[in-house]
Amino acid sequence: MSLPLFLGVFGCQHGGIRNDSSRVVSRDIKGDYAHVRGLESWEFLNSDAEESFLIGLGESSHGSGGFYEVKFEIIKYLVEKKGVRALLFEQPDAFTEPMKRFLSGESSDVIEPLKRFYKVWQAREIAKMFTWIRDFNQSHREDPILFYGYDTRQPAADGKILKKFALSNGLRWQQFVKHCLVIDATEEDASKTERRVFNHEKLINSQDFASCNLAIDHLKAKLDLKLNARGENRFQIQAAIDGYQAWLGQMYYRNSDQPRSNSARDLGMAKKIINFSLHFLKGKPAVIWAHNAHILFNSNQLEFVSKDYRGTRTMGTRLREFFGKKYHPIAISSYELGFRLSSLQPPIVKTAPASFLESYLFETFQDDVFLDKDHPLMTSLQTIWGDPSDDDPEMKAVLANHFSGFIFLRKVQPMELL
Repeated sequence: MSLPLFLGVFGCQHGGIRNDSSRVVSRDIKGDYAHVRGLESWEFLNSDAEESFLIGLGESSHGSGGFYEVKFEIIKYLVEKKGVRALLFEQPDAFTEPMKRFLSGESSDVIEPLKRFYKVWQAREIAKMFTWIRDFNQSHREDPILFYGYDTRQPAADGKILKKFALSNGLRWQQFVKHCLVIDATEEDASKTERRVFNHEKLINSQDFASCNLAIDHLKAKLDLKLNARGENRFQIQAAIDGYQAWLGQMYYRNSDQPRSNSARDLGMAKKIINFSLHFLKGKPAVIWAHNAHILFNSNQLEFVSKDYRGTRTMGTRLREFFGKKYHPIAISSYELGFRLSSLQPPIVKTAPASFLESYLFETFQDDVFLDKDHPLMTSLQTIWGDPSDDDPEMKAVLANHFSGFIFLRKVQPMELL
């Protein structure tokens, strides 16, 4: 992969913006950081650690090994140079225990733990990153990199935590089982339920949905009154409440109001990240690994072309509201994008449409490109690529209103399967 060209506030011809390549500069970082040259110039990385509290690393498509490699390179830089000590990952935490044992040095096999992850993360590029984290933790036992999966798609695991808490506080569990979808089910049953909903079955009516949310609210009230529910125990209960309620909303609205379904999941993921940060980060900076569409903020100002996404309130919007300017999402995209979503699918290669920002950058520059938030291309209206596997992914936006920076890679390869 070619070395990148990083652009600060220098002009380019796109949408009436002047091209002045003589004023474009690139900055070298010696060593292993080939794709993060110029990161040391980012304003939020040169302030106190608190000012770079959360850094979102996006990708325009899952399943692209090239994105994974560059994100790993950035994470390595942020860990070694900027004190990042947590990786928050778009993955249900209930399925990460084997990986956490690997990262702590309790096991030596990275492949089997990754097989518990989503198919799109079962890649050799991801395995390489986790192996590096394990090695780092072995040499930094007093200051390791924490790992947490914040996705909400683990209703069976959350249900077990909620059941234990409800019964210990004298609440009638049958009230939950009666109204709440798969709250007392196995992982296998929960997975089957998800597939049925995604196949357009409606499995919960409005009355049960309202009754289940009311029951969950009773749990929230109990937790708020439970003075001895502190530390990790309180964290787990709060995460289960936020996670299950988000999953329920995602399932309920899935086939009637897609943006509201998306918003339910994104809000739940944001709540879980906030909960984790309050309990464990203790002011240290962290990285969030997700899709571009999750990490962006000010989603009410964004025009998603697809009606399935239009009106979605994103995870990044809630994080920006809570953390303010301590939250910095970085979008990553490509012109020629290779991806695969599972072992059952052959690699797919697509190129950005002609009118998109990615096509302009590909035609104008010979290298990969970084745009900081003050660059003219970030402060004018742009159409950027989303997830090509969705076939209708694009968004129109003034990028500086939603991201702290934009990394463009000319070409990325599909992920390499385990």
